[in-house]
Amino acid sequence: MAQTVKDTYSRSSKQADKVKSLSRNLVETYEELSFIYKLNNAMNVTANPEEYFRQIAENLGELLGVKAVLVVLFPETLISGDKDNIVIHCGQLPASEEQIMKRVYPQMQVKGGCLVRRDPSHCPTYAASDEELGQMLLAPILRGERQLGIVMALGPREGRQFDNIDATRLSNVANSAAVFLENFRLYGSLRRLFLGSMRALTSSIDAKDPYTCGHSERVALLSKKLVELMGLSGAQAERVYLCGLLHDIGKIGVPEAVLQKPHKLTVYEFELIKQHPVIGAKIIRGIQEMEDLIPGVLHHHERMDGEGYPEGLKGEEIPFQARVLCVGDALDAMTSERPYRRALPAKLAESEIFRAAGTQFDPALVETVLKLNFPEYIAELRTHKGVHLSEDSYELPGSVPAEAG
Repeated sequence: MAQTVKDTYSRSSKQADKVKSLSRNLVETYEELSFIYKLNNAMNVTANPEEYFRQIAENLGELLGVKAVLVVLFPETLISGDKDNIVIHCGQLPASEEQIMKRVYPQMQVKGGCLVRRDPSHCPTYAASDEELGQMLLAPILRGERQLGIVMALGPREGRQFDNIDATRLSNVANSAAVFLENFRLYGSLRRLFLGSMRALTSSIDAKDPYTCGHSERVALLSKKLVELMGLSGAQAERVYLCGLLHDIGKIGVPEAVLQKPHKLTVYEFELIKQHPVIGAKIIRGIQEMEDLIPGVLHHHERMDGEGYPEGLKGEEIPFQARVLCVGDALDAMTSERPYRRALPAKLAESEIFRAAGTQFDPALVETVLKLNFPEYIAELRTHKGVHLSEDSYELPGSVPAEAG
């Protein structure tokens, strides 16, 4: 009986150990799946490499149970033109970032340290130990034969040693980081191509009238600046910028003789001009990626008092993008030369905008113009590459200039 009890106890202990091991594995698997979810989510919600890697460093530190995580991105991997490495870390580093790189990176270049894991389908991962820095686990961020950066985990907690599971996790992070950087580079290239196409298109429209050169770009930049000062997100500011580039695209359907007329327009001619927002909205309506820009293009000549066009919207009925463009359009018009009048001084243009707050312009945006220090900003805008100060606009009775710009 004693032997039976002993055997039963032994089997129970083994089963308990198995249950404990299984529970530990389940916890580790859950933590890893949670980390992978955070990794993918961070990749989807941010187009900023520094923010992405900051999130990764924080989550990786928790997953591996280390004192610090250090990520170094080499300048040639980014599209910003920076000449220095971008360094992101979380936790308490055992030394300065410069000291760590000086001591660690040469080892990786010559494949130094102890190789923990090398698999053709994964980044190589290295473990090393340094009297000053302690234990480290290192993984290069590789894309093909190019090294884009390095990820380091430093100082495992509670006296534990790095193992192959840690190496695999770090290697997977390095691989995901390489994919993110490559996507970021491709996104940047596509964005530059897209914006270049938009600028070429708007320049061709501006070229229909020698007094419109650079108008769309200036309105886009000014409108974006106003939105940023209001505290809106970078994504919203970007859409306002694109809307500014395209706001006058409908002028392609207006006769050049009308656009270039140096004298006062007849009622009929002005009716032709008033069609350009409608034409512009029709042009971009078939482009799915630009559907959110349609309200701004269609309504950028509406007024807060309902006396604008094409639909006579009033107050909050006017889409936000359109209200922003209305202010940017007017400011650019008043500070630009026209064939029958000189440009207004920036300070006077600012006061004219203030005078029309609540009737022509959104009062909140007028307050933002005052925060902008417009005279200083317009001087800066004059030096903007590719921008020439001149403008096309047509006045309505009782309006500040640029009501139809």
